[in-house]
Amino acid sequence: MQNLFAEIAVPAAVETLFTYRVPNELFSEIKIGARVKIPFGTRTIIGVVIRLSPSTTISKNLKSILSLVDSEPIFNSELLNTLKWISDYYIAPIGEVLKSALPQGLKEQQPKPKLEQGISISEEQKQFWLEQLHQLGHPARTAKQRNVLETLINSPNNFLSTNELLELSSTTKSVLKTLEEKGMLQFSSREIIRREFLLPSEHEKQSLNIKLNEHQQLALNKISEGISSNIFQSYLLFGITGSGKTQVYIEAIRKTLEQHKTAIVLVPEISLTPQAVRRFQLHFGEIVTVIHSQMSDGERFDSWRLTLNGTYKVVIGPRSAIFAPLNNLGLIVVDEEHESSYKQYDMVPHYNARDVALIRAKVNNAVVILGSATPSAESYFNTQQKKYTLLQLPERADNAKLPTVKIVDMRLARSKERGAESKEGITNDISKTQTSNLKSQIPLTTDLLSNGNKLVSEIFGEQFGTFEKNSVADFVVLNYDTPTPLTKENLPYHFLFGMNSSNVESVMCDGKFVVWNRELVGVDVEAISAKAAKVAKKLWKKMER
Repeated sequence: MQNLFAEIAVPAAVETLFTYRVPNELFSEIKIGARVKIPFGTRTIIGVVIRLSPSTTISKNLKSILSLVDSEPIFNSELLNTLKWISDYYIAPIGEVLKSALPQGLKEQQPKPKLEQGISISEEQKQFWLEQLHQLGHPARTAKQRNVLETLINSPNNFLSTNELLELSSTTKSVLKTLEEKGMLQFSSREIIRREFLLPSEHEKQSLNIKLNEHQQLALNKISEGISSNIFQSYLLFGITGSGKTQVYIEAIRKTLEQHKTAIVLVPEISLTPQAVRRFQLHFGEIVTVIHSQMSDGERFDSWRLTLNGTYKVVIGPRSAIFAPLNNLGLIVVDEEHESSYKQYDMVPHYNARDVALIRAKVNNAVVILGSATPSAESYFNTQQKKYTLLQLPERADNAKLPTVKIVDMRLARSKERGAESKEGITNDISKTQTSNLKSQIPLTTDLLSNGNKLVSEIFGEQFGTFEKNSVADFVVLNYDTPTPLTKENLPYHFLFGMNSSNVESVMCDGKFVVWNRELVGVDVEAISAKAAKVAKKLWKKMER
């Protein structure tokens, strides 16, 4: 008698696999990566088949698999190998790793597809309805029925839902029922795909002709070589803000799709997903989907299921999207690869999606693009070690001018600018910029950013020794242009800080003060002292004079 045994992972905090006997009637149907229903203690649970073997070292008390949940694997071999790596590397139970990769865990009851009732329309059907028009009774008595058939005949669609048909023909359900009883209409159902985002309009699709600049094209050429080679390659796309990294991603995905492969795009936060999906859908249409934890159960189930069956070729989302069940994976993009949100701390398994992306790409002989304007130290180090290929975008894609950046060493400023200026703890360069902005009514958007973005209202004193005590030596002066005028209404967003409370008046008269822009550095309003707010109001009163 032939034997077959299955090693199964269960959704529990246990590291071992459990061996079950495969019933004879399931020999030809059971597959690795599929779910099965098994007895587990006093319960019946769902597990995933990890291995199949004709023999086992366990000879006694083996239980049998009760039934199959999936006729086809829900984890292909490469994704299963990636999930095994997560389990080994991050020391997480394999069952819980598998559970985290599914939209509904390992539960048997998945959300059901959403269906709508309506009429299928074909050329043969239209010809049939034309013939039926002549068989209807007197036009005066069958006007509504005729209107329904004419609506179907003139429809450019291949399906009209019942509600659409009622609206277009201005009729009632009783009329449709009568036509159905006469054999003139036959209702059917079709699935409605639950989408979180609307597809782009034709008008939006017209704005797609974007030409890459020289640096973008060079980066794309390198990435395209990697995609065509069918060999694992990793690239660090080091591009300044506004350099057009996203357009490079898009063109790389286009190259991947031409090779009949699929792609994953990871974004660091769920809030970025709607914007990202919209832009990618403009280029690739209905083959783009999104997977993230904030979607409804139905939306996530549809995205995951249609990705598994090959309908979707491009998946976008935060860290959980790395588990998208794509086949023939050719490209993984990790945008803002330095972001800590790619690390999962709050639940098992604990993992870094950026590192998982590298492993999954290696298993698939695929390409990884790690994009950032401020790469992580480890990623940049890997380029120096020749593990990653460094690609740089040093210029903005639209040739926009970068902000003027000047490093001011306040310790040297003290020795060079002896006298009244240095006593007030601020350099001539900064003073002139601020004074010029005041006189010309330019919004106060010259900002002083200290080391670590710390609050600077208390570090200015009459002597430069204050800087040494606070371990603050460097300040960056950033000049921004903005059309928004400074008013009483937006004053809370431009806090003005005097160097200390005793010389506010004199500081203002000379135009020497610090502008701290909350929106630029993310300072919490509640964290700003009451004294600083009072200083700001006094300075505003002085400006009104």
